Amino acid sequence: MRRTLLVLALLLGLTPLLTPTAAGASTWPSYPCGWRSAAPQTYDHVIWIWMENTSYGQIIGNHDAPAFNLLSRQCGTATAYYGLTHPSFRNYIAATGGVDWHDAPASCDPGVPEYCYAPFPSILDQVKAQGKQWRVYSDAMPENCRATDALPYVVHHNPAPYYPQLAEDCARWNVPAGTPTAGALRDDLAHSTLPAFSFLVAGKDHDISGTKIAAGDAWLGGWLLRILLSRTYLQGKTAVIVSFDEGYGEGTDEDCAVTLSETCHVPTLVVSPSTRPGATSSDLFNHYSLLRTTEDLLGIPEHLELAGDPATRSMRSAFTF
Repeated sequence: MRRTLLVLALLLGLTPLLTPTAAGASTWPSYPCGWRSAAPQTYDHVIWIWMENTSYGQIIGNHDAPAFNLLSRQCGTATAYYGLTHPSFRNYIAATGGVDWHDAPASCDPGVPEYCYAPFPSILDQVKAQGKQWRVYSDAMPENCRATDALPYVVHHNPAPYYPQLAEDCARWNVPAGTPTAGALRDDLAHSTLPAFSFLVAGKDHDISGTKIAAGDAWLGGWLLRILLSRTYLQGKTAVIVSFDEGYGEGTDEDCAVTLSETCHVPTLVVSPSTRPGATSSDLFNHYSLLRTTEDLLGIPEHLELAGDPATRSMRSAFTF
C-alpha cells in the first residue's frame, strides 16, 4: 500500500499526508486492496463517494484522472455499471430509497424542498434502526442540512434534506464535509468515529463533470488517500464505492435499464481490503445494486423495495468483499 499511496500522494501534491501514518510500518499491507484473504461477514463502515454527469469512457484511461485510474488498477472496477435515469435528483433518491425512479420527483425547487419530499424509508432509516449512525458529508455546504443552494453546494445532490422523517437526524448528521486536512470527515477518520454509513457528495467545483475532470480527480484522490491511510480502513472492515449519479448527456426520463446507453454508463470503483487488485466485472449493476450491496455489507436483513428485487444483483461476489 505504501508504494501505491505514495504515487497517489505525489500525483496530488499531498506527500505530507503520508506521515505520520495510521499504523506502524510493519502493519502496512502491500496494496490498498487485496491484502485481506477473505471478506468479513459484515462491515463496520461503508462509504459512498459520488461524482456527477460523467460517462465511463470519459474517465477510464483519461490522463486528467490519474487518481481514479490508479485506484482502478489497484482495486476493483465495475465495467457495466449504469445510472438509473436523468436528471440527477432521481438517481440520488432512488439509490438511497430503493424506490422505482419514476416515483422520485424529476426536479425540485431547492428553496422549497417540501415540494419534492421523499416520504419513504431509506438506507439512512435502516442504519438508524440498527442503532447505528449515518452521515451525509456534503462538499461546500455552508451549514448542517442546508435546504437551499449555496453554490458550489447544490441541495438536489444531497438526499438527506428531502426525507421528512429524518429532519432531526439531518440537522445533526448531514454535515459540511470539509477538506482532507480539516473538517468533519477528516476528524471522523482521524479519531476513528466514522459512522456505519457515509455518503460523500462532491460540490460543483469538484464533481468531475464537464471540464472539471482534473480538479475533481484531485479532490477525489485527496479524500481516498485520507481514507486509505486511516486506522479505520486499516482495521479491515471498511468498504468504499466510488460512482457517478449519471453519465454525460441529455435524455430526461431515459430508462437506463432498457437503453444501456453511454449516457447512463458510469465508471464505478470498489475499494476494500479483500477486493483483488485489478479486479473487473462486466456484470450489469446499477444504483439499486449499490444499495443492495450496502445493505448486505452492513448486515441489514430487510432490503428496500428495488434493492430486494430478484433482478437486482449484489456486487459482493464479483469483487470478493
